[in-house]
Amino acid sequence: MVAMIHEGKIQGDCFMTTRLRIAFSFITLVAALIFLTWTEVEKTAASADSTPISTAKAKIDINSASKSELEIQLGVGPATADAIIAARPFKSVGELKDVKGIGDAPFKDICPLVTVRAITPMPAKTDG
Repeated sequence: MVAMIHEGKIQGDCFMTTRLRIAFSFITLVAALIFLTWTEVEKTAASADSTPISTAKAKIDINSASKSELEIQLGVGPATADAIIAARPFKSVGELKDVKGIGDAPFKDICPLVTVRAITPMPAKTDG
């Protein structure tokens, strides 16, 4: 048995064993916290990647959206954005299916992201 003098008292291997156990427990706790934190970060990143665009922004009006808004928010190319603009005014979102470049699959992706607001005609000017 190895003896140590600590604060004037003789301590044996038991003292060192207790310190080692405390150190090991602390290291294990820190490692567990790092692991749990890392897995939560990965889960958060994975859920952010799978978040639909529609939850990130409000629906856009296809009758008034600019070309860049259509491209960025709907993920369509410049030719399709031009075709959407050329087909205006829309009375319903379903009319997007008639636009060149938008088939069934793209329509299913785009439909939750868009809306059609009613177009109100400008009142006629009257003299007087």
